[in-house]
Amino acid sequence: DSEPEAEEADDEPEAEEVDDEPEAEDAKDELEAEDTDDELEAESETGRTEVALLRSEAKIEKMEREILHHDLSSVEETLGKVVEKLK
Repeated sequence: DSEPEAEEADDEPEAEEVDDEPEAEDAKDELEAEDTDDELEAESETGRTEVALLRSEAKIEKMEREILHHDLSSVEETLGKVVEKLK
């Protein structure tokens, strides 16, 4: 009579373990989803940073061109004055 009770007792923990597995799997899936979200957010932030840097580079290049153009215009004006004096 005590043997069937022992068998039932052995069966119950296995049933509990089986019940825990879906919860563990759900927790694992949730952690993986959070990791994926974190990775996507990090990639997105990296992308935004790269775009900001490219825009800054473009602005710097534009300013350099404007400065160079201004400098060349000044040189051209000065050379024009020198040529006029030499005539």
